[in-house]
Amino acid sequence: MKKRLFRIVFPAILCLLLLPLFLRADEPKKIDPMTLPAEDFLRIVRHVPGQETWAKMAGTAQHKRPGARRIKAPVRLAIRFTPARIVARLVFNDSEIYDLGQAFDPPIATTEAQIKPGAKPQLGLYGIDVSDMTLSFIYRETIREEKPERVSIFPCRVFMLKGSAEGETARVFVSTEYFFPVKVQWFRKDPGAGQTGTPYRELEIASVKKAEDNDFYLIPKLEISGPDWRTKIDFDERSAGYAKDGMPSDLFAGFPEDNTEK
Repeated sequence: MKKRLFRIVFPAILCLLLLPLFLRADEPKKIDPMTLPAEDFLRIVRHVPGQETWAKMAGTAQHKRPGARRIKAPVRLAIRFTPARIVARLVFNDSEIYDLGQAFDPPIATTEAQIKPGAKPQLGLYGIDVSDMTLSFIYRETIREEKPERVSIFPCRVFMLKGSAEGETARVFVSTEYFFPVKVQWFRKDPGAGQTGTPYRELEIASVKKAEDNDFYLIPKLEISGPDWRTKIDFDERSAGYAKDGMPSDLFAGFPEDNTEK
């Protein structure tokens, strides 16, 4: 039986974020994901791909806080996933560019930003952390595994990982079908084993769709939220493929008017 396996070439994510994000469907897995030792399970989640792939998505981010008007901004995400690293570019509000990298061995994340002269960065207002786009949190040290839970339609194993800041932790819900995180909760400090706690930020995959022309699964919608705010990212334009079959010439395009490539 062929097991579909989520892989990000967004991924971030956002996506997430993401960003993050597309899923790959080309690897058989004859295993029981619930009985695998935690580190073996996470080794699959952190799997290094055998082939180079790419993903390209564009859409809109909408943000709402109580007592404030809803704001929105265009967002464009491009990713190239290689056996050595993830390379991604996030273009936000047509005025901010974030070039992201995530090496696998050792797991090192990098970020470079370009802001249009005279523009004020808006990404932070939406609660978006660019490191989510390459899923850098999944490469951090494991604190413990918690009891399994279900997120929407996804049965998940749940892991508490160290966060990017001192004392910070991330509770990651990983689909046992796809070996991919479908929800993440960030805490200022570890709430303790068996304790729910109140996350200061949360990311969840809202839906998944198969590409029309190949076997790649893409994430068209992400939700990021905090105690009193919520951001939805809808990627209305989505495409993905193998690098060996060719990549879009504008994959890493820059600001709209100059179309500068990476």
